[in-house]
Amino acid sequence: MGTRHLHEILSERVSISGTMQLQLDEATDAWGIKVERVEIKDVRLPVQLQRAMAAEAEAAREARAKVIAAEGEQKASRALREASEVIGDSPAALQLRYLQTLSAISAEKNSTIVFPLPIDLITYFLKTNDAQTQKNAKAAAAAMAQQEKHEQQEEQRKQQEQQKRQQQKQPKSATVLYSDVKQPPKTQETSITVATLSEHQQSTAM
Repeated sequence: MGTRHLHEILSERVSISGTMQLQLDEATDAWGIKVERVEIKDVRLPVQLQRAMAAEAEAAREARAKVIAAEGEQKASRALREASEVIGDSPAALQLRYLQTLSAISAEKNSTIVFPLPIDLITYFLKTNDAQTQKNAKAAAAAMAQQEKHEQQEEQRKQQEQQKRQQQKQPKSATVLYSDVKQPPKTQETSITVATLSEHQQSTAM
């Protein structure tokens, strides 16, 4: 028994029993004893050995479980990589997967449902928002420039009207007033003076 391992003792009881029967029969033959049969009914181990064997078996099981988990994760990673390549080549597959996810979420009885958005859709909205913001900024700048131009034109028009009103309120110059008065011709004054002198001479002669 001491030359065998525990798993051999547990699995090869019949052969071990036959070997023991032959050895015992040879040893007792000198005393006239015939050993006809040997049976191993039970194998009892010390408590410490049982604990050590249990710990060893538990460690072996954990190691095998880790190996199996690592192999499964490796296979899953390969499958995910292949799936990502297929989805990357076909946007329709991504949309189909998105719809399947929504269907799985809606099947559960949850009071709150969060709908994930595809990254390309979010990127499209961000680009659209940036373009709209730039467009609005340009439109606002153009409107402000137009408003400033209109205000400048209005200010110039008011200044011109004020200058016109001031010019209309100012009196005309003296030269202009004098030029409007009609002066009698000098020849007429001379003729009147001559006529007066001739009449005075006639009255004196009389």
